[in-house]
Amino acid sequence: MQGEISDADRYECINQVCAILFPANNNYSKNLVSGHHLKMRDIDPAIKFGIIFWFNGIVKYYMEHPIYSLLFKSENRQDESGGKINLGMNEIALTLKKEGYGAPETMNLNDYFDAQIKYLKDMISRALAEGVKVETITQKTGIPLSTIQKLS
Repeated sequence: MQGEISDADRYECINQVCAILFPANNNYSKNLVSGHHLKMRDIDPAIKFGIIFWFNGIVKYYMEHPIYSLLFKSENRQDESGGKINLGMNEIALTLKKEGYGAPETMNLNDYFDAQIKYLKDMISRALAEGVKVETITQKTGIPLSTIQKLS
């Protein structure tokens, strides 16, 4: 929010972010058009800071957790050999429903992340059962050996 944005626009952006993080309605689409962000104008700035700080704590927990953090790692460079296995959230989330782990759109956030980790654990277990060496899994996924041992 640094830069050439006016203070009024900056405060409206904070109101929008707080309205998203602390919704008035469980239906995301309805919440976006409910005008809830306008009500955020009346909330004390310290409370808005608390909402953003609370959300930051949740994000930090998942980003730094030894297992959940795997869901947020991404490779900026492409593996030209085509041998790299992508483990990002999008790659795993697309297969959850198809593989029978549940429908992501009906899960709460923690269940959604747990389903992704369960899928990852099952994928590693299948590979090990098929005789793939742990070192090969480490090389193909970029997951440290110690983490693969925790997941298997």
